[in-house]
Amino acid sequence: MNPLLMLATTAIATATPKDGGMDLSTLGLVGFVFGILALLYTYNLTQTRDGLEKQIRQKKRALMRVSAELKEVNAELKARRGDLDSILSSEVEKIDKVTANKPMSDGIKRGHWDRLGEMERTSTGEGSELGRLEEEREEIERMIEATRDKYHKRMLDEKSFSNITQDYQKKLIELETKIKKRKGEGKK
Repeated sequence: MNPLLMLATTAIATATPKDGGMDLSTLGLVGFVFGILALLYTYNLTQTRDGLEKQIRQKKRALMRVSAELKEVNAELKARRGDLDSILSSEVEKIDKVTANKPMSDGIKRGHWDRLGEMERTSTGEGSELGRLEEEREEIERMIEATRDKYHKRMLDEKSFSNITQDYQKKLIELETKIKKRKGEGKK
């Protein structure tokens, strides 16, 4: 039930004399109180609506500022991408000049193209081969640890545990060898 209606009903009930009749002054007072309460209720609704509209305007301005900042960042990223593309194209031109003037062995050519491929992977966010190998090594180490945990919780028998860890350790040795090889190439 509406609180305003409940208040008006209570006021009328208390203002009614015992004989069932109501004099005009009491009725007028009840009407006056009811009118004041209605005005207060309407004022409260108006204030709530105005407050919400103000909050909406503030949020809209904040979103517009963030949108403008994002557009600036996007433009900056596009400019940087253009810079990387120009560096890549200049490297290609250098390689073309070198290969056009002198015959090169396949190994040297492959080295130049590998370097360009690594630059392109780095510029597109893919990362280097070395980084990928190190991530793979960390993943295998986590898998070995998870296998140990399962063995300790008696979820694996000893033979299964031994076979699984042996396979993971073989992969780990292969990856560490590749990583050492890549690091050795980077120092040359």
